[in-house]
Amino acid sequence: MAMRQFVTGAVLAAMIASAASPAAARPRYWGGGYRHHHYHRGGGDVAGALIGGLIIGGAAVAIANSVNRRNDRYDGYYTAPPAPPPPPPAPIARAEDTQGQAVDRCIAAAEDDSSPNARVNDITRVTREGSGWRVEGVVDTGRTRMDGYRDLGNFTCSVEYGEVRDLRFGDGPRG
Repeated sequence: MAMRQFVTGAVLAAMIASAASPAAARPRYWGGGYRHHHYHRGGGDVAGALIGGLIIGGAAVAIANSVNRRNDRYDGYYTAPPAPPPPPPAPIARAEDTQGQAVDRCIAAAEDDSSPNARVNDITRVTREGSGWRVEGVVDTGRTRMDGYRDLGNFTCSVEYGEVRDLRFGDGPRG
């Protein structure tokens, strides 16, 4: 803070000294004789010196402020940036992934992926497959065929780690 006060005082002293200094005087009839009788309006050299002093003083204040700001930000000690957040945990097989939860997920996936009015009619088989479940069933697409019967189709669904990994209709993947 003392440095800032010192610089501010020095700038003010420079401004006052430049305003109070005598102008570069020249003879009234400089350039020869009485031929050039014209009157100067404005402050002449004094105004120019005052404006120049203000500009130089303002620049000195701006420089002093930038130096002080830079010193405020750096306290002499390096602080390391914060550590990044830990990565999300890898999916693991959960004991709560039961047969019923796998069936529920497959029913929702088959109805959503088949057609807007589709409903699962029957679950024909549920088997354990590695770390997941395999669900087979029959889906009613909600459409009526030309012969008047409902449009039914088979589906097979695989669930691992609580997520549907594969959904197939008929003989191959739908889509």
